[in-house]
Amino acid sequence: MTSTATPGPDTSPSTCPATVPATADLRDQYAAALYDTYGQQDRDRSYRIADAVLAIRDREVEQLRADSRKWADLAAGAKRTRQVHNDEADQYEEQLREQLAAVEAERDAVYRERAHLIAHLAALHPSHIGYTDPGAPDWAVVIIEAPGGQLSWHIAERDLDLFKHVQPTNRICRGWDGHTTDEKYARIRALTTAAGRSW
Repeated sequence: MTSTATPGPDTSPSTCPATVPATADLRDQYAAALYDTYGQQDRDRSYRIADAVLAIRDREVEQLRADSRKWADLAAGAKRTRQVHNDEADQYEEQLREQLAAVEAERDAVYRERAHLIAHLAALHPSHIGYTDPGAPDWAVVIIEAPGGQLSWHIAERDLDLFKHVQPTNRICRGWDGHTTDEKYARIRALTTAAGRSW
């Protein structure tokens, strides 16, 4: 069955070549391929199939576009989420830095106060200071020869200005006698008790 109402290639016997030439129109290209298969008597059928194929293609293209938009939106959302988390991480890191700086400042203040007291003890008793601890080469060690026994502390570089009155350690100075931290503070307690009795 043929219909002259449906647009398509010319099917008159005098002008229809063995192969219908393809045109710029995709619909005509599909129909032409089908026309070669079914013959000129199925021209309408060729165009119906071509229209069905193009309809399927259009639906698939639209679905691909929708999927593309969806994935683009998801990607944009993920990017925004990452940025928010990055900003939060940066803020948290900055807060940690500030807290660490505050803790370090408080620690340094405590060390400074401790250094003042040790410097006073060093002014009362024979003492010397130097870098004599191989286990802590960046810290000076002040050694005080108190009546109740030797006392020693590590001194931070920032606090060395408090020990200008203390002689540097030299070869004739007595080194650390091996006392532990507990022994050191036991000696201080004994020294304090003895000083209290003398009042």
